[in-house]
Amino acid sequence: MELSAEDYIAIQQLYVRYALLADMNERDELVETCWTEDGEYIGFRPGGPRSKGRDAIKAQGNKAFVPHEFGYHWNTSPLIEPTEYGASGRCYLLHVIAAEDGTFSEIRHVLYYRDELVKQDGRWLFRRRKTTALPEGRA
Repeated sequence: MELSAEDYIAIQQLYVRYALLADMNERDELVETCWTEDGEYIGFRPGGPRSKGRDAIKAQGNKAFVPHEFGYHWNTSPLIEPTEYGASGRCYLLHVIAAEDGTFSEIRHVLYYRDELVKQDGRWLFRRRKTTALPEGRA
């Protein structure tokens, strides 16, 4: 599949939307605007989480959500490449924690995303997202 400039921009916006909605714990909007109906998330911890489908992905949300305690996603710009099914995307993620006064507290995780992206009804969505802890995620 060939990607247009508009496709690249829309995919970059998907990455930003995902991070912001995850950080604000907006689970309903996150799964509806970022994931295919049968989307699959594979977490970086051994044994899970591994979720398939929007309902399962939504259920991963933090029930006792406190933004500054949960942290924030800081993604690098994604490397987006065309594929036969749509596009692949890869980027790094720093999961940072901020203190209540907005100062830096800690880097909780250094991760690597490897994504499969498809265009459905004119929107780019994640079909599969695999998260790996570095240094294992180097590829």
